[in-house]
Amino acid sequence: MEEMVEIYRKYMPQVYNFLFSLCHDAHLSEELTQETFFQALKSIDSFRGDCKIYVWLCSIAKHLWYKELKKKDPDADLKIRDFMCQNFYDIRTFGAVMTTFVKAA
Repeated sequence: MEEMVEIYRKYMPQVYNFLFSLCHDAHLSEELTQETFFQALKSIDSFRGDCKIYVWLCSIAKHLWYKELKKKDPDADLKIRDFMCQNFYDIRTFGAVMTTFVKAA
């Protein structure tokens, strides 16, 4: 448990910033950050260590963000895939793209 507290202290700001870059909503970013660490705590035993903890946490956060998008628009995942297939995609614009889908929903 002590290890998880240290992980939280070290990575919480980075996970929050990652989520904020996706949704541009401080309240939602905070909620998803807390949920990310809750999910990480529940599944810490399954962490294989084949990537950095930050990458693992961001993966959890990204899936929670997708889940949030699907709540607002059940077809969000199809729209995202279609957009990415039809347009040149720059990873730096990922947050802006995702925000566009949320606002359109």
